[in-house]
Formats: sequence, structure tokens, C-alpha cells
Amino acid sequence: MHRQNEPLPHPDSRARIVVFRHVLHECRSYFLLQHAGQTRKRTNTMRCLKITLLTLCLATPALAQNGTYTAELAHGPKFAKAYQKMAQLPAWVTGKDVVSVPTKAITLSGHSYTVGHLCKPHDCGDNQLDIVFADDGKATWGLLSRTYGKTLYQMPLGEPEPAILDALQASYRSNNPN
Repeated sequence: MHRQNEPLPHPDSRARIVVFRHVLHECRSYFLLQHAGQTRKRTNTMRCLKITLLTLCLATPALAQNGTYTAELAHGPKFAKAYQKMAQLPAWVTGKDVVSVPTKAITLSGHSYTVGHLCKPHDCGDNQLDIVFADDGKATWGLLSRTYGKTLYQMPLGEPEPAILDALQASYRSNNPN
């Protein structure tokens, strides 16, 4: 029986599951109706075991084929454009038309960095980006902060180490004292 909030099985797998259940039922019935002799019992058990294993081998691939792989959909012709759009940073982040504050120099583990803060024009409270620049210019990390309703979502960018992430979060807090 299908449970609520559970994906429906693939039509082929549903049919194979029905066959599998039928085979198990038949094996059980066959076993119970046979004579009580030990030799006969062992032969029937082995026969049922072989049938069950064969049915399992047939049913397992169907269960694994419930759908297309996510990457196939994401890069396929139907969804590729929408996927690329979803995977991009918001336009205000990549554009030059942003609101920003003066940067601050910080030192972490003996290395010099510059910390900055940007936000979306006319919507600063809900769309912010804190940035840490390595002074050698070879790396940059960010913390994209978006608020929907009363919920804050934050996404680190550039795989920051814990100390860099702490600096990004400190920058966010200092620019959002409430």
C-alpha cells in the first residue's frame, strides 16, 4: 500500500513487487501442502529459495529505476536553463549597483584580510553579502544572507575555513545590530 508523502513506485517495479509477493505466497502454500518427510521438505525449501532469489533479482533493478538521476534532469534540455538561473548569484551581487560600507582590515592566523559588506539597493534588510578579501588578491569568500518573512537564510560562498566564516558572521552581526 502506498503511504502518503512517499513517491509512487515506477509502474514496472509495482508489477514486479506484485509478482514477488505472489511467488512468496505460492512458495509458502506449496511448502505447507507437501508431505512431512525431511528430504521432501529440504527439496521444497531449496526450490522456494531459488524462486525467491530469482524474483528478487528481477525486482531489484526495477526498484532502483524509480526515476531519472537529478544531474540528468538539471543538465538536460528541459531544465538546463532554469537550473543555471537557479545556481547563479542574484544580479545585485554581481552588478556594480549596490549599497556598501567602508571596509575593515583584519588579521587572522597571521594573515591580512579586508572585510566588506554589500546589500541590495532599496532592499538592504533582506539581501546582504559580507565579503572577506585575502590581501594577496588570490581568494575571496562571502556570506550571502537573505531574509524571507522572519526567517534568515545564510549561504557561505568560496568554502571559507572556520576562522574566515567567523569573520563573515561577525561582519554580518556588526552591520545588523538588531
